[in-house]
Amino acid sequence: MAEAIAVISFVSAIAGLIDISSKVVKRLNDFQSKANDIPQRFQQIKVILPITVNGLERIRAGAQAGTLDSEAQKALVPALEACESQVRQLEEILAKVLPAKNDSSWDKVKKALQSLSKDKEVQDLLNDLDRYLLNFTFHTTSSVVPVGPQPMRMQQTIMIPKKRDLNFVNRTDILSEVERNLSDYGRAAIAGIGGVGKTQIAIEQCYRFLDDCPKSSTLSDFIEACKTIAGELQLPGWNHPKVDALRLLHQWLKNDQNGKWLFVLDNTDDIGILDEKLPSQFFPAGINQFLSQRASGAILITTRDNRIGERLAIRGKTTTVPAMKTSEGSQLFRSYLPAALSTSNDNIERLVDALEHLPLAITQAAAYITENNISVGEYLSILQEAGAEVLELLGVSLSDDRRSDPASNSVIKTWKLSFDCITKQDPRAAEILSLMAMFDLQGIPATLLRHDNESRLLFMRSMSTLHSFSLVTKTIDAETYSMHRLVQVSVQDWLELQNTTFRWRREALFTLVKLFPSGDYDTWRVCEALLPHTRVVLQHELQPSDCAMKRAELLQKLAWFDRSQGRYKSASSKAQEAWNVFERHQGENSPMVLSNMITVGDCFIEQDKLKEAETILQKGRILQEQVLGSGHPETLRGMGNLSWAWFKQRRYDEAESLARETLTGREQTLGSNHPDTLLSMNNLGIILEEKGSFDEVEIFYKTSLALRLQLRGPHHPDVLESQSNFAGFLHDQGNQDAEYQFRLVLESSRRAFGDQHPMTLSTMHGLAYCIHSPGRHDEAINLYRLTLNFRETALGGEHVDTITTRQNLALVLEEISNYEEAAQHLRIIIALKASYTKSSNPRVYEMIVESEERLESIEKGFSIVEVENEDEDYEDEDEDDEDEDKEEEEEAEDDNDD
Repeated sequence: MAEAIAVISFVSAIAGLIDISSKVVKRLNDFQSKANDIPQRFQQIKVILPITVNGLERIRAGAQAGTLDSEAQKALVPALEACESQVRQLEEILAKVLPAKNDSSWDKVKKALQSLSKDKEVQDLLNDLDRYLLNFTFHTTSSVVPVGPQPMRMQQTIMIPKKRDLNFVNRTDILSEVERNLSDYGRAAIAGIGGVGKTQIAIEQCYRFLDDCPKSSTLSDFIEACKTIAGELQLPGWNHPKVDALRLLHQWLKNDQNGKWLFVLDNTDDIGILDEKLPSQFFPAGINQFLSQRASGAILITTRDNRIGERLAIRGKTTTVPAMKTSEGSQLFRSYLPAALSTSNDNIERLVDALEHLPLAITQAAAYITENNISVGEYLSILQEAGAEVLELLGVSLSDDRRSDPASNSVIKTWKLSFDCITKQDPRAAEILSLMAMFDLQGIPATLLRHDNESRLLFMRSMSTLHSFSLVTKTIDAETYSMHRLVQVSVQDWLELQNTTFRWRREALFTLVKLFPSGDYDTWRVCEALLPHTRVVLQHELQPSDCAMKRAELLQKLAWFDRSQGRYKSASSKAQEAWNVFERHQGENSPMVLSNMITVGDCFIEQDKLKEAETILQKGRILQEQVLGSGHPETLRGMGNLSWAWFKQRRYDEAESLARETLTGREQTLGSNHPDTLLSMNNLGIILEEKGSFDEVEIFYKTSLALRLQLRGPHHPDVLESQSNFAGFLHDQGNQDAEYQFRLVLESSRRAFGDQHPMTLSTMHGLAYCIHSPGRHDEAINLYRLTLNFRETALGGEHVDTITTRQNLALVLEEISNYEEAAQHLRIIIALKASYTKSSNPRVYEMIVESEERLESIEKGFSIVEVENEDEDYEDEDEDDEDEDKEEEEEAEDDNDD
């Protein structure tokens, strides 16, 4: 009985509120039809009360049908009564401020003035009614829907803006992970670089969801679409201009009785949306609060920014979409080619590799090839070129029904959206990305990107932004970063559009000049890491004089490093270019000019260009003494190199004299333990050994080795050089310890510098020479062959060291009677005769002459043997004839006797 009374009370309250609300609306309509208009504030009443009446009618219908439980009815009665009270207050205000038919003009003016004074009171009442409206709406969309075994009245609503892609390549692992996250957590996020296929995966997931059960789903921009979704679902009040669409939709989504649904937020790339306030008082914590209730549905997010996926979905469960596998990319490409167009699998796989396995780039390539009737090979050749043609290919926007924005069909335009977004969110990250685009793609050290006084935390935060957009990757074992070639090309085009290319090229150059080390042994690892980036930066066109000078400075540093690695031709070329630039901007007497002049001369010596080296070093010596003074370290460096050029020309007395002068000058200027002083000591020992001054040689070798070991440590090239020289000296003196010393140096040199470093090759040759003497031919031949192979690769066949190794190998081959191979090597040496004269390089010239004599000896040896064999044959034949004659004579005598 109590429940019946409660129902009557509830129905009565609804009826009373509907009645008074209808009266107020009718009065406003009547007034507006007779007058020009009503006050602005009262116009809102005309909008809100009809919506309230509509909701009340639906609630009453639910109560009469028995689908609204008694508890809900009891809870609504106080609200209905309070709402009725508010409407009656509005009616009283209207009676006071709306002019009656018979009012005088003065009465109408007074009432108009009174309406202004009631503005705030009316607004407060409207706010209260707004809250009641939301309360009633909630019960309309949640409590009135039939429950239990009754069929749902909500029809299937589908909002997927794109058709299913019939060419979709089934990326099973990714889809399985997304489905698992949706099932387990109710949320899933798909993150990856623009064009990697996130939206296509989301669309496919929607259609797979549709294949399983009825549902309501959407792919749209979040806030703008909520009203549209509410309209599709026909939620009460959805088309009211003041309705809280977010609240309306949220209440529907959290209601289990509305069945299963999939809500997709596609291209959620702006991380700022996470901190923005929503246009709803019910979600003060923003979008994450809106997504917090899922009931029977699930939420799928696609984003370029991995951080958004982590914050909107479940941390650690974001599915990062990698580039396609080669087989997947090939399948996708073929699906977009006409059947009549045949091409090889190799060409397709090469194209997929060149396009970084990116779906958007692959489909656009297929479309371009089809529309322009070109082959895959032709497209690939254009793509592999540098410059404008590649940008043209990547910038083409061909039709693609799968993408919502036709303007973003091209790779470059797609990524430009990411770049613009990063610039807005994290300007420092955009700066880093711009600078990275000026370097080589791989292995970009953090030191090149981080400002001097920049905190590590802020730098890592900006790098995280770039990583979250899948634009860069970080190596696990070192603090270096990489980027895809297509990303780099797109960033460079983006910078061109902003007219900032020069700024970042200049920044890259100045940064490298500042950070590239001296080229000394202790800095080799850093130099090697920066070397690929210097090659790229040096290709940039930078005209201003300050850039030209910085470029020359970088070339000078690179020349030093190349020289230390035995890349003498490259070193001399860089030093020569730096020399020219400094001379053009600073004049012939500039210290920078003189320094590079000496470096060029030094490298020419190592390339056997002895006359050219001598000319440059002689000129440099005169200028250095005039500009810098005789005791300056650079002047002494030039003197040391000049003495070495004379030594290579077998001008031993001149070389010794200048070497002693250089050693004395360095001892006075730099000190006895300075590396340059010890270099002079070592080189003087080599000159004296060649002259046969063995007592003094041993002193110089032992002293320089001990001091270098103390100063540099056991693995430094200077120490190994001294050890190798001393081992050679021991061998020449017949000391059996020489082989052991050579093997120690060779092992250390291989480990520290690799097989093709000049130090390693010199020691390998020395060991072969050492073990050749006792007659261990096989081991010596193997070492000589290995050394020859490496020296031909590193130095070239015409280098003096290569010729020396070849000649020694020929000698050992002769000793084991392998004349044919020995002759082959000697002929190769003799063929170089046209390139050398006795004055230009006495040492090589002598080896050529020796080779001619040995080859002649070998050829005569063959001839003598053959002649001797032939003579022996003739002798045998004569003896046979004599025997036959003798036999005939004896037979004749017998006949006579008879």
